[in-house]
Amino acid sequence: MIPEVIARWRPHAIAYRGQLDYNLILAVIWQESAGDQWAYRYEPGYQYFYDVNAKKALYDRTMSVADNRAKALKALGSTEFAQQSASWGLMQSMGAVARERGFSGYMPKLCDAQTGIKLCCGFLNDLYDRNGKDVRKALLRYNGGSSYPDEVFAKLKEIK
Repeated sequence: MIPEVIARWRPHAIAYRGQLDYNLILAVIWQESAGDQWAYRYEPGYQYFYDVNAKKALYDRTMSVADNRAKALKALGSTEFAQQSASWGLMQSMGAVARERGFSGYMPKLCDAQTGIKLCCGFLNDLYDRNGKDVRKALLRYNGGSSYPDEVFAKLKEIK
């Protein structure tokens, strides 16, 4: 059974789900933030950053995590670097992904349900398209953890 703290986000999930089942969006919310719209997590090993001014990713596959982070810190400055290294809101949007997708506001705005869900649903729908409309592959790309799709699917089963 779906907890009320998750069910309350159903109108937003329905509004922004795109091609995806809105219950899948609710399962992602449940997995990512347990329904806490103010959820915030700093990711100390995160290495994908986006330079808004240059309109390009700063990530270099040939560099170590430490070197990628040092390069990003130098290019972005400490505040933007820290904000891009964090995940925000109900669906835990990474700050760098938000910037790459055109978000130009203050990062805490990603904790606004409408803003965060809209951005993350757009991102998840793009991943779904780029991965042959395979939900499992899209979820793997969304989070990066190998067990993540199974965790989301378990929550989805409880919702339905």
